Amino acid sequence: MRQICFITVVLLIFYGADFLLTSNEQSFTFLSKRHTTILKGVAIFTVVWGHMTAQLGIKHIQMIAEIGVWIFLFCSGYGCMKSAQKSGIKGFWRRRFFKIILPFWICELIGLIFTKRFTLHLYIMDVTFVKAATSYGWFMGYLMLYYIAFWLLEKTQIVLKRRESFALKGIMIFAVFIFIYFSTVSVNPLFPALRARQILAFPLGMFAVDGKNYFATLIKWVSSKSEERIGAVGATLLISGGGWKLITKYLETRMPYLISNMTALLAATLCGIAFILLSVCCKKLFSKRYFFILGKYSFSIYMVHAFTLNLLNGNLSGSIAFLLSTGVLCVILQNTLIKAFQR
Repeated sequence: MRQICFITVVLLIFYGADFLLTSNEQSFTFLSKRHTTILKGVAIFTVVWGHMTAQLGIKHIQMIAEIGVWIFLFCSGYGCMKSAQKSGIKGFWRRRFFKIILPFWICELIGLIFTKRFTLHLYIMDVTFVKAATSYGWFMGYLMLYYIAFWLLEKTQIVLKRRESFALKGIMIFAVFIFIYFSTVSVNPLFPALRARQILAFPLGMFAVDGKNYFATLIKWVSSKSEERIGAVGATLLISGGGWKLITKYLETRMPYLISNMTALLAATLCGIAFILLSVCCKKLFSKRYFFILGKYSFSIYMVHAFTLNLLNGNLSGSIAFLLSTGVLCVILQNTLIKAFQR
């Protein structure tokens, strides 16, 4: 517990220094490019913090990481749909190969070699997204599933000259299918809801772009209200989702996976939407550089921390080593490999 407190205090000191010493505030509009980048920053903060607690053996507070993953997937769905509306899907895979897939392959190779875990079989399974080499690599395979589904639906929509609602309906059908699959056929008994509880995040991100569906209309209506009312809605959803999670937590082991995963899905969705709304009503807390910078480095942090978490050994020295190595490696990765491929 002392180690997680130490790391949390260090991170909050950096946040406080940025909040107090940075004079200029960069305001943002709801789900603008800056806002989604800030959301990614909040998401990676919660994900890493949740993973640190798990690494140090602190139980029952990993839900914060679940919310972070939900926000990531929501932003991914929103970004894909926004890009498709603006310029179509031409170059879709090229952009994702150079910005996401190739950096992931290289980072995994380096990480596995330096941690002395590399085998050809393990690496091939990892980079083909069949079986993750790290505990947290499942997210990449999960994201690829949605990328493939999105691309196929958008391509089919263009070929058949269907309306935009075709892809939206298709992604929801796909989400239902993989929810059933991950709740019945492919279930991890240790973490039965790991994938299933996130299935609505990417589709809802897509729905938030289109203005002709109920979710987008609701989001637009809520975002048009005063910050106080947005905060009230966000707080209500967060309390409802968190309360539902606590109520059902000890009943999940007695339910069939399909039912228990539905309860986890509801909790994750309510809390994910709540965080997005609360980021709007509390703009002053997010309008400085801290979470925006974390958002820009979020993919690098995700890749690096999967390997540096092993430095957390319960001692203060391990906590310092984790913070320094993760920070330095992320800066190097972001400004060399990822920057080069983004050109």
